[in-house]
Amino acid sequence: MKFFTLCSLLLAPGLAQAQSIEANINTALLGTSDTDFENFSYSSVMPAHGVDVGFKVANNLNVLIGVHSGTVGTNVYVDGEAHTLSGDDSAVSYDGYDGGEEIYYYEDDPSFQLASTVNQLKAGVRYRFDWTRRLKVTATGQGIFAHANLRLDEDTELESSEVAVAYNAFAPGIVAAAGLEWAPIIKGDARINIGMEAGYGHILAFNFSEKNASDDPIPVGSLNLNGQFLRWYVGTRF
Repeated sequence: MKFFTLCSLLLAPGLAQAQSIEANINTALLGTSDTDFENFSYSSVMPAHGVDVGFKVANNLNVLIGVHSGTVGTNVYVDGEAHTLSGDDSAVSYDGYDGGEEIYYYEDDPSFQLASTVNQLKAGVRYRFDWTRRLKVTATGQGIFAHANLRLDEDTELESSEVAVAYNAFAPGIVAAAGLEWAPIIKGDARINIGMEAGYGHILAFNFSEKNASDDPIPVGSLNLNGQFLRWYVGTRF
């Protein structure tokens, strides 16, 4: 009997910690000052969507692990020659104004898609400061291991395309943010959370290279993601 009592006392802290688990789905935006990123996004922002799970390790302190992914892309016109509307307008499409003059591009102007997908594995901690029963102040720091690809194609969503060109690169990074978390629903030890965090994120440069053209990889460009960070999430703690 004493043996089982001792085992229960030893297991009690672990069971108490096991009851403090969090899980959430979130969407985030990471800005960058890299001018090359404007080729993918006019707003120079990389979106990311994913999930986070956390486990309590100390009072108000949780380990946080997450997986996130985001894609940006745009059409690039090879022939930038503009045409004004004249004659048969069935072969042209409207594209705005230039000095007050209407500008049109022919539908058959050659173009291709330039896109990039960044996948992130994050691990770190989140600390909560108790403000009220429902409202918490959060501070989150996470390390990042990221994979990015660079795709040039007539249709980057068509995996079997014969003209697809893709490059891959890996880079580490960090993100630090602070925010507010509100619990609109509390039921016993469980609660539904809605949170928003803002801060700074920095991923080292993705250096893409062509590895099939020669014995030595040929650099084809790089992308930097480093700037303001904003994240919204909805989840639960129990």
